[in-house]
Amino acid sequence: MIADIGEEQLASSAIPDTGVYDGFNPIFNLLTQVITTWSVESDDKIGPLMELVGSHEKEKDLGFSLVFASVRFLKIGDINTKNQQFTAIVDLTFRWGMELLSERVVNYSYLDTFLEQHKNEGPLGFTLSEEEMKQCEDFIPQLLITNLEDTKKERTVYSFTIQGSEIKFNMRWHLKGNFYEQMELYDFPFDVQDLCVRIDLGERSKDKFYLVAEDIPGILNDKSFQDEQEWDIFKMVQTGENNAQAEDSNEADGVLVLRCNVKRKFNYFLYNCFLVMLFFAVMSMCNFANKPENVQFRLAGTLTLVLTSVAYKLMLSNSLPTISYLTLVDVYVLFSVFMLTFLVVAFAVLHTVYRHFTCCLSETELVHLAFRLDIMTMAVLAGIHVLWNLSFGLYAFHKPTANFICDSTLTGISEVKWQLTVH
Repeated sequence: MIADIGEEQLASSAIPDTGVYDGFNPIFNLLTQVITTWSVESDDKIGPLMELVGSHEKEKDLGFSLVFASVRFLKIGDINTKNQQFTAIVDLTFRWGMELLSERVVNYSYLDTFLEQHKNEGPLGFTLSEEEMKQCEDFIPQLLITNLEDTKKERTVYSFTIQGSEIKFNMRWHLKGNFYEQMELYDFPFDVQDLCVRIDLGERSKDKFYLVAEDIPGILNDKSFQDEQEWDIFKMVQTGENNAQAEDSNEADGVLVLRCNVKRKFNYFLYNCFLVMLFFAVMSMCNFANKPENVQFRLAGTLTLVLTSVAYKLMLSNSLPTISYLTLVDVYVLFSVFMLTFLVVAFAVLHTVYRHFTCCLSETELVHLAFRLDIMTMAVLAGIHVLWNLSFGLYAFHKPTANFICDSTLTGISEVKWQLTVH
């Protein structure tokens, strides 16, 4: 196969074939030209990834091929906050190009045999055994999903086409499994979570290939989302790179992240936690109906509400993993417990003041003093509760929940573009 390449094809191999990048939009091409021009003036100020994007000639200079990745989320469900994992069926697509006479190919005889063996496989592609994958490591990258905990179903299919002196490979990886996801719960239960597929290259492929995302990194089928009772799903797939914002470029681990986002429906916690704690605060004010001299009844009623609030706090902890920071619901419950504790102290202080003035005031004056002190205490506590709940509600409901636009119309356009580009 390799020996059949004519002189014209060998001469044309010196000219980079940019056909593999035809799916990129004009804005991206313009940006690539600007970056390339700037890199000529200051090669030491631009990262290797930005130098490579859109330039097949740069691939050969730095000695590795770009592997373009995209994902299709076919089904998502069983998002488990406590175990920090989710179940998904995903379809990953990879494409990359390589020169037939590339210096990176060590075993040309096996490459020739490989191409002859699989050239008539057709559009359905072919599969490779683990032993064959080791022999193909010069021209087929070793790909890993770093956050995949267990696989229930998996199939990998390869295909290739030869255009001139270049081989264009395609790989489709279909799998179903449980994915680990470290969930940030500072804003629980008003949180937005990432559901990621983290892709990395094996050690033997890192010096020959580099992972980048497609112009449109993927689509998702929101109709098959199985956790609609608890989550809202954003109809958009985003991409990123672990530690991409690190000041030292050597700290970036090069893992390609393809993710979608879900937002928790907080109604359950609104009705079963926040409103209940608010009712406890209102009921605590009813203890002022007891006379100041009957402080034991005031304290007994308030301490009962304190213990009930603590029981609610423990119940909420069962739905969360063991974390070392406070969530929004923790802050709200702890503040409610603090206010009930403050009320217990206030009742003790009011009773002490009442006893102090018993010997020097008449009964009528004593009743008026106790009434005024109770009214002032109730007013202060009620004011604090009103301000706290208003502030908390404004923060929780109006806090930005995502850094991207979730527009169904844009999503539909993106899906069409992705299908036209990849398929």
